[in-house]
Amino acid sequence: MGVADSSPAPCVCVYTIALLPDVKEEDFEKHVREDVLPQFELTFRPIGTFQLVHYFQKRTSEDRADRYVWQIRIVKSELVLSATEDTMLAELDRRVRERLVSFGIPISRDILREIEVAQTI
Repeated sequence: MGVADSSPAPCVCVYTIALLPDVKEEDFEKHVREDVLPQFELTFRPIGTFQLVHYFQKRTSEDRADRYVWQIRIVKSELVLSATEDTMLAELDRRVRERLVSFGIPISRDILREIEVAQTI
């Protein structure tokens, strides 16, 4: 697999997820923790190799229904020559939605990019 000269900067994709009607919180949490997170990966020959770190938690609010937050931190990535960062993020989004299809829907997605700051003294 050829590797591009530069890898994308590390980033975090944050999904806010609403449960589908008739899905119990316990069933959703069990599905994510036991079936989704342990097996979820982005490495895919046409795109590249990736190291991911997941954070998953329930978020409650008094003014709206309970939501879940799934953060996927891309800590290391190597794109193949023809792949772009947009291609990588589109594939990540497709895989997230595919894993949630019978339990919940992403109602928002934020992409936070880490930037390197030069420190001068």
